[in-house]
Amino acid sequence: MAGLDPFQAWTNADWLETIPVIGLAPEYQVAKLRARMEVRREASATTAILSASTFTGELRFVTDDEGLHLAIGISAARMAQVQPADHVRDVLILYGGSVIHSGFGAVVISQGVTRI
Repeated sequence: MAGLDPFQAWTNADWLETIPVIGLAPEYQVAKLRARMEVRREASATTAILSASTFTGELRFVTDDEGLHLAIGISAARMAQVQPADHVRDVLILYGGSVIHSGFGAVVISQGVTRI
């Protein structure tokens, strides 16, 4: 998950995306994994304009035949509060309070035409 491909999200729709989690050691129990994602205007910005986590339920871990994935599920109501632009995101996966995996990348948030 180190350098993630760019994501596309809109200001008028739920942000639904999955990220494959690659290279995670097998001894980690999925039920004990936690994750946090922050979106910023630029990499050097100290303030996040959008945050999500497994604690809020907007991030969750799912498994399928292809392995472990981190699912993003941020509501359209929250996305409507984000300024459309190119942004950066970082994702941290935690186990027992320690960061065990991280990733970063771009997210393009576009102005949605149809309003909810």
